[in-house]
Amino acid sequence: MNSRILMFTGLAAGLALAQNTQNSQQDRSNSTTRDSSSSQRSTSTSRSGQDSSSSQQNSTSSGHSSSSQDSTSSTTGRGGHPGTTSLSSSERNFLMKAAEGGRMEVELGQRAASQGSSEQVKSFGQRMVDDHTKANQKLEQIASSKGITLDKSKSSSSGKAGQMMNMSGEQFDRAYMRHMVSDHQKDVSEFEKMSNNAKDPEVKAFASETLPTLREHLQQARSINQSLGSMSGRGSSSNSSSSSSHDSNSSSSSSTRSTDSSNSGNTNRRDNTNQTNPTK
Repeated sequence: MNSRILMFTGLAAGLALAQNTQNSQQDRSNSTTRDSSSSQRSTSTSRSGQDSSSSQQNSTSSGHSSSSQDSTSSTTGRGGHPGTTSLSSSERNFLMKAAEGGRMEVELGQRAASQGSSEQVKSFGQRMVDDHTKANQKLEQIASSKGITLDKSKSSSSGKAGQMMNMSGEQFDRAYMRHMVSDHQKDVSEFEKMSNNAKDPEVKAFASETLPTLREHLQQARSINQSLGSMSGRGSSSNSSSSSSHDSNSSSSSSTRSTDSSNSGNTNRRDNTNQTNPTK
């Protein structure tokens, strides 16, 4: 009897121990499952944060890109040239007229330097070639940056400039310097207006920087033109004096011939008187 009781007691204790062991294992399993679930939720939260950060970065990048494109678009002028601003009609006309006039100055200057009869004219012509070549190069750079195509087909072969191309010697010198005075008076006036009124900074700077050189050209042209006029006046005065002297000599010679003729007539009359009244 006692042995049976002991056996049942041992079985109950074993069952209880087994049950406790099973419960403990189940608790550990549940804890592990909870930890895994918590880890998954943490990973999901981290990914969500990363996605949110990535979305913000994309939004910021898109904003910068859009802002950059807008900035580029705002600084693009006619013809799609980067960094340009649109020009007014007066500024565009100024650039085109200045380019055409500059090419004419170079062509006429080359002719003056090679075929002028005066050393002053030759020297002035060479300066026109040098100064206006530099100005033309700067002008072409500005026009290109503004999307303007300059017409290089026109030359000095028409109008007054074309007429001068057929002249030579002193005739060319005088015509060339008169034209330089007139032409530079107009140039100085146009560049003064643009240096004061131009809105585009590059056009304004070009006009302001070139203006002092044009004023020097005008002053030098006036001086040479006056010098050529004085030389022409002295030549004319000398010719007039020579002609007057020649006329005076001619008149004196004529008077002498008249006097000789009168004396000859008187002699003939005395001879006739002697013949009609012979001496007794």
